Amino acid sequence: MKDNTSKIIIAGMVLLGFIFTVSSKGNQSDEPRLISVVGEAEVKVVPDQIIFCVGAGTWHKSVQKAREENDSIVKKVKQVAKQFNIEPKHIMTDYLNVVPDYADSYSHGTRNIEGYNVYKRISITLTKIDQFEELLCELLKTGINYVYHIQFRTTKLSEFREQARSLALNAAQQKALTMAQGLGQRAGRPHVISEWQPERNWLHRDSYLLTNVAVNTNTQDTVDMATIALGQISIKETVSVSFELD
Repeated sequence: MKDNTSKIIIAGMVLLGFIFTVSSKGNQSDEPRLISVVGEAEVKVVPDQIIFCVGAGTWHKSVQKAREENDSIVKKVKQVAKQFNIEPKHIMTDYLNVVPDYADSYSHGTRNIEGYNVYKRISITLTKIDQFEELLCELLKTGINYVYHIQFRTTKLSEFREQARSLALNAAQQKALTMAQGLGQRAGRPHVISEWQPERNWLHRDSYLLTNVAVNTNTQDTVDMATIALGQISIKETVSVSFELD
């Protein structure tokens, strides 16, 4: 009786092993053969906004005097912006920052204060980019002693990103077709599509990504504007696509 029971158990184990093997092979055959590629596209556009981030820094023994001098510079900056017909909503000032200037000497165990540094940032958005150089020169005459950054932007960023994304998909498809053809295969329908965004900092992305497609969106009306050496905004999009091999 025990021998019969052992034979039944062994036979059952063999049958289960056979079913598992067949099932595994069946799952493997269902896996699609894929070719995965990365496509990137770059769209260059002329900016329609320039943001000046400048700052005024003043020093005086009296914190009140340092603040008054700082306010005077900020007032001049606003007057310049008004001369260029910049709307008030495009002029922003940051909070006042006061930093004591300590001396090396001590009095009763406490460092003495020689004076006060007062800082304030001003942000100005210019929409007439042909006035860039003129506005920058006038701002420097006001007494500002910090230019933190000058940023070129476009108000149609979403539109251009969509355009770049579409071009990136086309680049990925062309790359897959070429690579598959080189291997004697044919790339079919897309299986997995994902957007690759390691960074939104385009300058950083440029350091390790190559461009498949470059498109210049300048029209004849904006070509002359671009010769002022203001540069262009480089908008890049990268996609990763896996295509089925037929």
